Amino acid sequence: MGNEMESTLSAATSSSEASALAAPGVVVAIVVDRPTSTLEGVLAAIVAQDYPKIQVLVLLTGSDADELGLVHEIVQSSFATTEVPQPHVYQLGANPGFGLAANTALRLVEGDSGFFLVMHDDVVLAPDSVRILVEELYRSNAGMVGPKFVEWEETRRLQAVGFDCDWFGELDSDVEPHELDQEQHDAVRDVFVLPSACFLIRADLFRELGGFEPSIEFFGEDLDLCWRAHLSGARVVVVPAATARHQAIIVERLATRSRDSVTLERQAERHRITTVASLTGARRLPIVLPLLVLLSLFEAIGAVVRGRWQRTIAVLGGLFSLVTSFGSISRRRSRVRLLRRVPDHEVVELQVRGSVRWKRMIRHRRFTPSMNLRSQGNTSRERDTWVMAAWGVLGVFLFLGGRQLWSNGVHSVGDLLPLP
Repeated sequence: MGNEMESTLSAATSSSEASALAAPGVVVAIVVDRPTSTLEGVLAAIVAQDYPKIQVLVLLTGSDADELGLVHEIVQSSFATTEVPQPHVYQLGANPGFGLAANTALRLVEGDSGFFLVMHDDVVLAPDSVRILVEELYRSNAGMVGPKFVEWEETRRLQAVGFDCDWFGELDSDVEPHELDQEQHDAVRDVFVLPSACFLIRADLFRELGGFEPSIEFFGEDLDLCWRAHLSGARVVVVPAATARHQAIIVERLATRSRDSVTLERQAERHRITTVASLTGARRLPIVLPLLVLLSLFEAIGAVVRGRWQRTIAVLGGLFSLVTSFGSISRRRSRVRLLRRVPDHEVVELQVRGSVRWKRMIRHRRFTPSMNLRSQGNTSRERDTWVMAAWGVLGVFLFLGGRQLWSNGVHSVGDLLPLP
C-alpha cells in the first residue's frame, strides 16, 4: 500500500504547466469521522485551489461498509470534472481519535519532501489558501503554518487566529467570541499553538515529530504537537491571508457516542496537565508543577463556590492523572528528550507569563476554544440551579450554627458584675 501511494502521490499533476513541476507537492490528509453533505463542500474547496500540485488522502474512521461506499460516491462526484487526481480513500477500521487517524498518512506516504495539509472534515478553505500557506512557509522559514478561521455561517465573524499559551498549557486568543473581522488580526505572526482543524506542516518535520501524540484521543493534540515543534526549533506561524470556514461540531458528534460534557471536559483537562508535565524542561518542572497543582486547587475551590461541580470534577480528575499517567508521562519525556534542539528558556519566551485562566477571570473575559466544551444549551441554567442550592445549604448551616445567638442574644462582654 505504501509503495502504491508513494508512486501516485509523487507524480506531477500536469506536464503542461512549468510552475507545477517546480512546486513542492502537498498531500491533503482529511480525517473523516462520518460522511455528511459537509464533506462535499470540503472536497469542492480542495478542487478549487489554485495550487498546482495537490494530492488528497481521505482517512475514514470506523469500519462501516455503507459509509465507505458513500465516501467513494462523494469523492467521485467531486473530482469527476477536474484535473486534480482522484483522492485515495483509506478506511481505518476503528476510530482511534483524530491524532492517530492523521498519523496514518505517515505510513501511507513515503518520503520527507513536500508538505502535509492536515484537516478536519468540516473545514472549507478559500481557493487561494493552500498557495498562500506554502508561500508564507518558505518566506518565514517556518515548520508549521495555519490559516485564519472564520465562523461557518457568518464568514465575517472570526473564530480563531492562532492561540497563545501559558506555562500551564492554558490557551488564550486575541479574538473575542463572534468578533467582526475587520482585518485587525491579519498580521503574520508567531503563535504557540495552531488549531488541529487545519494546518500545513513540512513532511520531514511531521515525520521527525512522529506525528500526533498517540495517547491523546481528542482535545489537546494541537497543543502537544506545536509544543514539540517549538522544542525542535521549528517556527509555528499563523497566516491570516489564508482563510478557512470551520463548522466546529466535534462536541455534538461525540455526544452521539454517549460522551457527556463532564467526560469530555475531564478528558481535555487530563490531556492539558499531562502535556505540561511531559514537555516542560527538567530544570523548570519542579517550579511549574507545584504552581500548576496550586492553581488547579484554587480553581476547584472557586468552582465549588460558584456551583460548577462539573468543572470541579474535571480539574481534580486532571490533577489525579499526574499519578495515574506517571508511566505515560515518563515515556513521553524520554521521546521528547531526543528531539530537543533549543534550550527550554527559548520556548518559555514564546509563552504567556502568569496564568491565562486567572487573567481571564480578572478581566471577566470568557474564552471558548474550538472544542467549545461549555457551549451546551442548558449549562447556564444548570449552573444557576446548583449555585442557588449551594447558597441554600450554606444558609442552613449558618442558621443552625448560630441558633444560640438567635435564641439567647449577645452575651455581655466587659461589663461589671451585678452587686450582690
